[in-house]
Amino acid sequence: MTKGLSAPSLLPIWQRELLNARNPPQKTRMHYEFEVTGTLMPMDENNLVHRSFFFGPKEIRALRNRLPSSMGACSTFEILMACVWKCRTIAFAVDPNEVVRFSCLIHIRGKRGFDLPPGYYGNAFVYPTSITKAGMLCTYPLEYAIRLLKKAKAEMSNEYVKSEADLMVI
Repeated sequence: MTKGLSAPSLLPIWQRELLNARNPPQKTRMHYEFEVTGTLMPMDENNLVHRSFFFGPKEIRALRNRLPSSMGACSTFEILMACVWKCRTIAFAVDPNEVVRFSCLIHIRGKRGFDLPPGYYGNAFVYPTSITKAGMLCTYPLEYAIRLLKKAKAEMSNEYVKSEADLMVI
């Protein structure tokens, strides 16, 4: 239509039922994003320092250079999120036995392995969550956190989405 066409090249599909819970609902996967994992100490908002950090190509390269060659391909997002998760946990001096987690949204629209047709335009995302003990996150190399993030992303599947929809109605 922006090219003067009278109709979109891909017709929108409004089939919200594709992401409805099953009948009967059945939780088949662990959903750490909804589990209570610990009791982090309350933060004193007056004692926090807010800063912005710029991670340009030089900084990303420095982080990548710290990873072993056996690590394989890592996205900039994975490297930065693992670094932020680890640094934040260290900064807050979380008890080493406390379970900490990291969550982020991932869109599934248009991705292989999910039952959404081209043109689906409803909300379509999953919320993969990585968990570990704070002591492990803080003492192991950055590669450990990246592997946890990659594992959580890899576990996102059509069955995971259905299990999460079912969990919402249980």
